[in-house]
Amino acid sequence: MKRRTFLGLDLAAHSFRAAALRRQGREIELVGARMLSPAPEVIRFSAHEPNLLDRFRFVSQVREILGPLAEREERIALTLPESTGRILLTEVEAGFKTHQEGEEILKWQLKSSLPGDPAATRIDYQFVGQTESGKLRVLVAAIRQDILAEYEDALEEAGFGAVLIDFHAMNLYSYYLPRFNLDESFVLVSVDGGALSVHFNVQGHPVYLRAKSVLCEVESIFQELSRTLVLVNKSFPQLRKAAVFMHSDWEQEQALRQALEVCFEKEVQILDLHKYAVATMSHAQPQVMAAAIGAAERLM
Repeated sequence: MKRRTFLGLDLAAHSFRAAALRRQGREIELVGARMLSPAPEVIRFSAHEPNLLDRFRFVSQVREILGPLAEREERIALTLPESTGRILLTEVEAGFKTHQEGEEILKWQLKSSLPGDPAATRIDYQFVGQTESGKLRVLVAAIRQDILAEYEDALEEAGFGAVLIDFHAMNLYSYYLPRFNLDESFVLVSVDGGALSVHFNVQGHPVYLRAKSVLCEVESIFQELSRTLVLVNKSFPQLRKAAVFMHSDWEQEQALRQALEVCFEKEVQILDLHKYAVATMSHAQPQVMAAAIGAAERLM
């Protein structure tokens, strides 16, 4: 019996990345990984405007990157950049009676932070911990319905169905999660092209999450992190003792690491694709595939 293939597709401004996984006994095998550079006139990531400037070419590029990996598999997990929507961490007084009630309450509570009119915005959420005062922390992903439909319809035209859709920072976090000691505080800083995300976790629960676009310059990352730490250290002083991990697809990895070590005033650990053989990957930084793999793993 042929084993099922699990596909993850990570869309970024500077490259599309796709990964194919299979079960090998109790292990997971990376059976293929591909990258493709999209033309700027094909796609423009935005939370407020149409993204697919040339749908025909986008569909063609999806087939080009996924076709050699799919082997008749149609289900994929799609990763979108945070610039197409919003990731929000909020608090509520109590749990919800139904998922729909939760959506309605959160849309009302976060209406000024959503990427569009609440009625035209799709949100998903999960409870991720509790504050010292007893409030529940909720992680919310939001995207305009018309933008989400653009991707779903185009993927369907290409012959694939996106059964799971999430943002880059979340699938990246999912991939690296087994590396962390969830009994301790830790920080994950991701610099992927011009996308910066910062996760602060206390005892395995996120207490702060930020994702934004930045210039592809070490100085820009340093300044953004310095501003963030001034705010966060006041609210969560325990993070001063947290371990710091870094993911990056930059070739100037060591310069970036040194900048982070100045910011955090401690050693920064660089993450890699420790779970999978990367000999077949031609990219200088194979960890560029982490979010695509993390997305595919979530289908298993």
